[in-house]
Amino acid sequence: MWNKRKHERRNSIGVFKVYDRYNNTFLGKLDNLSPEGLMICAERPLSRDQIYHLRIDLPNPISNRKKIFLDAECRWCRRHDQDKVFGIGLKFINIPEGDAHAVEYLLSSWSQNNSGVFGNNLLLDK
Repeated sequence: MWNKRKHERRNSIGVFKVYDRYNNTFLGKLDNLSPEGLMICAERPLSRDQIYHLRIDLPNPISNRKKIFLDAECRWCRRHDQDKVFGIGLKFINIPEGDAHAVEYLLSSWSQNNSGVFGNNLLLDK
């Protein structure tokens, strides 16, 4: 299959929970990240082409920042064949400067290993 991505995705190391930043609804766990977007694993689908206002809770602070805030558009949402888990691809729309630095830090510190369809976060226990 031809891959249209410009940047290699990096799988998350650790558990990064993703929420709707306005209503605090748990959306899923961060699976992988690239300079252009992210993928989450979720128990419920998200609507394609809709913009989401996200908050990513960091397990360890980055430059005194415990959360990353950004806006992203849902580009695709697919149910994994064998599980009750959805893989959801989101493209970055808006990232404030300080949050962009935190994303850059995560990208530089994570492994480039792509360990499978849903990486390390297949289990969604909140």
